[in-house]
Parts: sequence; structure tokens; C-alpha cells
Amino acid sequence: MKTKSKDLNYKNEQTIVNGDFWKNGVILEKDEIFEISDLLSNIYIELIEKLTLVYSNRYSIPQNALRVLFRPIIVSITHSFFERLIRLNKIINVSKCKPSIQKHYLLPTPDTVEDFNNRVMTEKFNQSIISLLSDVWKLNKISGNKIIKLDLAESVNFKNNLFQISKTRFTLSNISILFCKYLNWIPPFGRFPVLNLSASIKAFHKHLFYLNYFKEVNLNWLQPSLNKDLKLRKKLFSDQYLETIEINNFLTKYGFSKKQKTFIADLFFKFMRSCVLVLFLVGYP
Repeated sequence: MKTKSKDLNYKNEQTIVNGDFWKNGVILEKDEIFEISDLLSNIYIELIEKLTLVYSNRYSIPQNALRVLFRPIIVSITHSFFERLIRLNKIINVSKCKPSIQKHYLLPTPDTVEDFNNRVMTEKFNQSIISLLSDVWKLNKISGNKIIKLDLAESVNFKNNLFQISKTRFTLSNISILFCKYLNWIPPFGRFPVLNLSASIKAFHKHLFYLNYFKEVNLNWLQPSLNKDLKLRKKLFSDQYLETIEINNFLTKYGFSKKQKTFIADLFFKFMRSCVLVLFLVGYP
């Protein structure tokens, strides 16, 4: 979804919300984004504390360690749900007519945080959340499988060749990267497994850390074939653990009725149970 648009009071009223809501998107001012982020932070904290305690008691894993593991996915799931809720609420509040929604079911459960974050950027996942949230206002759902794909990339009038120059230079770090790439099949032999060290990768290669101390692993290294356990999801992510004071405070802030708040909370619980990684529930313990 876009964060910018020229005007919310569209002269040409549309009745179908498709992919990115309407063609011009939904505006969220910078102050609104900061406010939403601040309010959602309180929800993250409360959810993480409750869920990690339940998980810790069941599997005897230190809660501090679980906070580190749970935070990325809980934050991503919570933000993707409530941020779209606010956008949809905003467009409905300024609409003179009741929009219709293209029906789209939630995508399959992701395996990793990276998998979920990649899905969040797709039109299909966006439409599936909008379709789910439309029940809050009892919007009409229409069948169809055509999702509007928008090119939101800004036009670039220049090309930065600095990174290309550094890639082709004959340096020790580049030699180490190439060497490790072709010898990635070799076992660690006591080296520490790492996924990604971001901007520090070249510095570590320069000092030969990847040859002596680090072993790069791909994202599939701990993914056996796992099945979604619906009973376990319902037990660990039951309503009593997901209900939070901060969710109620957040929805009150944006003017939802008591009936809507109850309904939205139920939708969020359903969304959370559906999107929590398979690895978290069946893989790690």
C-alpha cells in the first residue's frame, strides 16, 4: 500500500477496493505513521510477554531467548494487520459510497520470518488481508482473481557505479567471497554458522574470518518437512493469551465501536494463528 496520495476526497468514486485499495492509494501523514508505530509498540510488548511465557512453560526454554525469537514475527504480523486496518478505516470514513472488496483467501502459512516479510510486499497477500478486514464493516465481497499490480518504484535518472567498481576490484575480500562461494559445500569443521552479517560481510572476508571462523549457511539449513498443527496453534495462541489491554486501547483511539473492537480482536487472533511460522510451533522444540 502507498503512504502517499494527493487527495482522499476522490471526485471519481470507486466501488471496488482492489490490491492497493484504489488507484491513488491511502495517505498516511508522517505524524500518523509515528503515532501508529508508537501505539503498536505497546501491543507488541504485551503480546510478546504473554506468548513467550506460555511457550517457555510448555517447552522449558528461557523466556529471554524466546523474546528474541518471537519479536520479529510478532511485530511483522501485528503491524501488517493493524496498519491495513487503519488505512481501510480511513478510506471508508471519507467515502460517500460503500465499497466492495475482491474476495481473496489468506495465503499458506509461512515457514520463516523472511518468507512472511516477502509475502507482505505482494499484492495477493495485501488483498487477502483487506478481504479479511472487510468483514468489520460487512462490505460486499465479489469473486475474481485479477489483482492490480502497481509499479511503486520511483523513477531513477542516474546510475550509481560505485558498488559495481568495488565488486570487480581485485581485493582480498572479493577473493575470499569467491573462494567461499565455490567451497560452500565443505562442512563447518568447528566454524561458527552465520546467516547474514549485512554490511560487515566484506570486512570479515578481508580479515579471512569466513575461512577460519565463520561458515555461511542458507535459510533452508534447519527446515525439515513440517506440517501445520492446527490443534497446537489453537492451544498456544488461544484467545486468552492473545487478548491484550493495548489492542483495546488502540482500537478505541481510532473510534471503533465496542462491537467492532470485539470482532476485530477475533479477526486478529485468527490472523495471528494462521501466520505464525510453522517452525516456531513444530520445528524448534
